This record gives sequence, structure tokens and C-alpha cells, in this order.
Amino acid sequence: MRTKAQIDSIVQAVRSKLAASQKSTGLDLQVPADGYFEDGSWLNIVVTPKDPNVRAHQYVAALSDVDKELRASGIQEVLLVPAIAD
Repeated sequence: MRTKAQIDSIVQAVRSKLAASQKSTGLDLQVPADGYFEDGSWLNIVVTPKDPNVRAHQYVAALSDVDKELRASGIQEVLLVPAIAD
């Protein structure tokens, strides 16, 4: 299990990487304030578009890129979950 500080650090890293990818993808993606949950050793992070008209299939490639960056930086067992914004 990860500590709250570790989870906060990972969520912040995901938010930063999503913001950086906006320049190339044009997609404004976010992690909601309560947008994560643990499932065993895995941390599931929910990602939603700010535009309610954007569908998951339109930004799954951006999530894949962020996932690769996380793994390359040593952050393992994180699943980015595409969702529809409320």
C-alpha cells in the first residue's frame, strides 16, 4: 500500500504530464479531486476531459503516452482510467 503522500505525488505527476500533453493533443484532461482509488498494489487514477463532448476513444492515446512516461520514471502499477466528466 502506498502512503497518502506517495499517492498525492503520483497524482500530481499525472496532472503535470496531462497538462504538458495538452500542447500537442489539444485535449484538456484532468484528474478530479477524488479521482483515484487503490486496488491491491495498483493505483487507479480517473482521467476526465474538461470538455463534456470529448469521448474516451479520443484521448486514450494521450493516456498511453502518460502511462509510458510514468513507467519510464519508475512509477509502476498505476492504471489511468478514462471517464466521462460529470
